[in-house]
Amino acid sequence: MRTLFALSLMTWSLAGCAGTVSTDTGDEPATGTAQPGVIARTVVRRHSDGTESVEQVQVPPRSPRAGGEVTPQAVVDNGCAGASMWLFDHNGASPGGAFPFNHEICFYNDSTAPCVELAKYTRYCYADGTSFTCANWANQEQGSLNAVQSFFAGDSAGSFAEPDPQGHGYLGDGTFGRFERVDDLDDSPAHHTLRRGKLLCFAPKN
Repeated sequence: MRTLFALSLMTWSLAGCAGTVSTDTGDEPATGTAQPGVIARTVVRRHSDGTESVEQVQVPPRSPRAGGEVTPQAVVDNGCAGASMWLFDHNGASPGGAFPFNHEICFYNDSTAPCVELAKYTRYCYADGTSFTCANWANQEQGSLNAVQSFFAGDSAGSFAEPDPQGHGYLGDGTFGRFERVDDLDDSPAHHTLRRGKLLCFAPKN
């Protein structure tokens, strides 16, 4: 029997997880881990000295405002307010979804290093018999889709980049502007690189 764990209750060693981008809609988390109706959020703070801190929490979604609008800034605890980027593994570019598509990750970017590898960050982990596997926001398999279904850019423009099929670095044509919002990253030609991006790169702030 597969047992799933909500990462918001503990910090996992990413080096110990075999990262995959999971589309599994099977078992719910084991009793005592994830609570129903909550959002599993990862907050990444990239510091100017090159270090990074990662926090994982669970928060309740907020009811839509009049007119039906919910924005990442309006989450009930404002835990990601003012971030440089919000990514979601469900449509709508706002906190919501049901497990396993109830995850968001936000980045505060003060680093001089422009890019982060999405495969470094874990959505959830599960134990299946004697194996332990983590579903990450991306993996390194050529042409594979990342887990990003929608996003809301903050105060930084940038791009998603995918590996060059010829092995010459990365292709970065999946650009986004400051405060750009995309509610549905389908696998259309217009979203090809956005859906296959392994790197999230931030443009320098003016």
